[in-house]
Amino acid sequence: MPLSPFPSHAPLAVIHPRRGKVIPRFVTFSLSVLALLSLATADVFAQAFAPVLRLTDSSGSPVVGDFNGDGLPDVAASGVGVTGGAVGVYFGKGDGSFQPRVPNPAILNTVLFDAADFNGDGRVDLAAENFSSGTAGVLLGKGDGTFQPMAAEYILAGSSIIDIRVADYNHDGKADLVALTTDVVNVLFGNGDGTFQNRRTWGAGGSSTSFATGDFNGDGQMDVAVSGEKVGTATDGRVTVLLGDPTGTFLFYSSTDYTCGFGPQAVLARDLNGDGRIDLVTANGRDLTLSVLPGKGDGTFKAPTSYEVNGGPVSMASADFNGDGRADLVIIGTLNPDLLTQGPGFRVLLNRGDGTFTAQGFSMLGAAPRSVRAGDFNGDGKADLVLAYETAGVSVLPGNGDGTFGAAVSFNLGRPVGPRYAAPANLDGDNKLDLLVVDGAFSSSNMHAYLGNGDLTFRKASSFGERLGSGGGFIDPLAFGDFNGDGKLDFVISPALISQDGLGVYLGNGDGTFTAGYTGFTGYGLRTVAVGEFNGDGRPDLVMARSNVVQGSPAPRNLSVMVNVAASPVFKFATQFLSVSEKDGAVNLTVTRTGDLSGAASVNYSTSNGTATDRGDYTAALGTLRFAPGEASKTFSVFITADALAEGNETFTVSLGSPSGASLTSPTTANVTITNDATVPASPNPADDTAFFVRQHYRDFLNREPDADGLAFWTGDIEKCGADVQCREVKRVHVSAAFFLSIEFQDTGFYVYLLNQAAFNTGASLRLRSFLPDTREVGRNLVVGVPGWEQLLLSNKQAFAQEFVARPAFAAAYPASLTPAQFVEALNANTRDPLNPSASGALTQAERGGLAAQLAAAGNTLQARAEVLRAVAENAEFRRRQSNTAFVLMQYFGYLRRDPNDPPDTDYAGHQFWLDKLNQFHGDFVQAEMVKAFITSLEYRRRFGQ
Repeated sequence: MPLSPFPSHAPLAVIHPRRGKVIPRFVTFSLSVLALLSLATADVFAQAFAPVLRLTDSSGSPVVGDFNGDGLPDVAASGVGVTGGAVGVYFGKGDGSFQPRVPNPAILNTVLFDAADFNGDGRVDLAAENFSSGTAGVLLGKGDGTFQPMAAEYILAGSSIIDIRVADYNHDGKADLVALTTDVVNVLFGNGDGTFQNRRTWGAGGSSTSFATGDFNGDGQMDVAVSGEKVGTATDGRVTVLLGDPTGTFLFYSSTDYTCGFGPQAVLARDLNGDGRIDLVTANGRDLTLSVLPGKGDGTFKAPTSYEVNGGPVSMASADFNGDGRADLVIIGTLNPDLLTQGPGFRVLLNRGDGTFTAQGFSMLGAAPRSVRAGDFNGDGKADLVLAYETAGVSVLPGNGDGTFGAAVSFNLGRPVGPRYAAPANLDGDNKLDLLVVDGAFSSSNMHAYLGNGDLTFRKASSFGERLGSGGGFIDPLAFGDFNGDGKLDFVISPALISQDGLGVYLGNGDGTFTAGYTGFTGYGLRTVAVGEFNGDGRPDLVMARSNVVQGSPAPRNLSVMVNVAASPVFKFATQFLSVSEKDGAVNLTVTRTGDLSGAASVNYSTSNGTATDRGDYTAALGTLRFAPGEASKTFSVFITADALAEGNETFTVSLGSPSGASLTSPTTANVTITNDATVPASPNPADDTAFFVRQHYRDFLNREPDADGLAFWTGDIEKCGADVQCREVKRVHVSAAFFLSIEFQDTGFYVYLLNQAAFNTGASLRLRSFLPDTREVGRNLVVGVPGWEQLLLSNKQAFAQEFVARPAFAAAYPASLTPAQFVEALNANTRDPLNPSASGALTQAERGGLAAQLAAAGNTLQARAEVLRAVAENAEFRRRQSNTAFVLMQYFGYLRRDPNDPPDTDYAGHQFWLDKLNQFHGDFVQAEMVKAFITSLEYRRRFGQ
């Protein structure tokens, strides 16, 4: 893509096209306290566009571009800090959603600033900072979302980096860099191969805070305006204008200082009055004003006009509030009551068209809003305001079209509890402005979509998103846009604490709900990010800058360029620390897959005891998550037991392992805290409650929550006894045994037992922690009685048998050198009758011959071996012979949640005792009193109470 001599990256709230419709113009801004961070007055249109909000200066900044050459917009972001800087790319799907993050694990300690094709290969590269070495350079893009390591590094003059811009500043068709540190302007001309010439530097005239670029004198060369404080003073603000050499060598030939308000935090270059000349605006944090310097068109500027803001600007919006065709401003003041001069409220500045504004009277509000945005919420063609209050919900003020506003229409959202931003956007495509509300509270759902009715009222559509970053903190909305080309509005968010940066990409579904494409930690202290094509590969690359303080330490004075490359897929937990109440019944854990999602992949998960144990506090969960091509996340549940014990808070962990088709990245362990506010044990024991008793059987034997019909049936079967104690006792035994005897368990848990017995003659030595994940795999998504369950069960059993015979242990026991007949005979040897050791195996000669012939005809393949093993396991005589042994073993697995020889036992004597009793009564569990003994045992009951 051709490079402009002027960078497109600027701290502005801009508007992205929304295909077609042109409605009244609006633009919105995001400001930090006492510092204007975004301002624009160009003709832009609400509802026909998706507004993009500028990051606060302490937030991470994503870059939108086509990083893999598929014609769809992607998002790139980087992170720095204690976890090491890393770059990730989120490929757009073209439907408003994004694939999981494609990481660049080999490229660490980087901060991105901007992107361009630096080496002319058609791929987008990244300008980047290596903050561990204090140098800057380019990461050349490979065109697949991954980047090559930095080949050459450059040291910048000055202290901490403020910002970096990428453009063709000397008109040679090659991407160049301009970087502002706190006191120096650095220019690095690109050589077109990803390297740069020696830096050229100019003193910025004091402590600098921001810079803007533009052609201030109409000579076609880039000029620079730098805001900051004058040398030797902390009270005099200045804007230094550096004019570029018209010869194209980019040597500044003129430097002029202009006075502005005290403590300018940001400078913006825009044509405010429509005369075709660039004007300058500064936001001043020390005297709490805005300064406007009208441009003369010859590289000089008129004296500034300053506008007092109530306590300093906190947030601003721009729109044509009085219908004269000019962009006006509305500003709200600080939230700090000690700085307020007139109380909480806002002021409207009407544009005179000559670069100055007329300040309207101050409008008082009942509380101090956190942010203000503009939009036409009732379709009357007049700009309205929406204000978000951290303590008082959201209000919409209808515009009168003359620069004044009607009475506020306020509504309490219920959730969120502390709205910081209410950003207008057309979330559902109905041409009525909706609101995306960002909650500042420390909660699990920080974003809330409210669909507009077109009459200043709203209805809630969804709540979603998790608090980002590692240490808590408020979040800022970052950007709106149609990132996947489906015509539906998407957005990106990032935290707003300088000590923490995270990124979340959410794809719109077109109905006010969103799908999380990625949420995660991206590092510390990100200042800004820009996009450009640095290596000519046609893919956008990134450049990142970092703020001057990271976790209390000064940041290096460098920048990083990273080019677009593809990364390998990785698994991790979406959230590392979770809290759940016993009353919640379960905790949900999400595993994300980022990187190349084109193939299938899987990863195992397992729980481990901490102060909470899987016998009583939660139900052990071991299983496999299988990702189909394109799948980016999966969620599974761990059941929490609502016992009657006063135990205080307890913890356990869940870990990922054995990935296939991907690797693991941090966090691979999730830490779960079970909260319990009980101070004394409750009575009676929950096991005596019929619904609890039945529900726990579903969890312990079938690895799932009960379906409504099943829970009602088994609960009702016990409850029909009424107060008849003997009847209830008998019914509880029969209901309990029914779970072992059920079709669902016989074809899942018992099936797994039989496969292990046929293969390894395990008997009672089968381990619970190997049995649980295997049983869960066979029972995946199964509910007997639901339409299609038979075919699902068959598919699950076939797939598991194939996976079972591919395991190393099976391959070692049954090497490929065995003939089909030898293979079948070896399996049959493990099917002998425990009650008649001298008897032969369960399979008849005809059955063995048939299976051997079947295996030989199939070529002795793994699939054929799996089918033979499955046929042996499902042999009716074999099942009969093993039923009692398995029944007793499941008493330990299901009721006691342990192996038969685990404490308090030390051997298999207990298992043998109950097996002998069950055999004595020919499998009659009622006469053997086995089930009754287990469900009334102290060990079982103490799982839940006293």
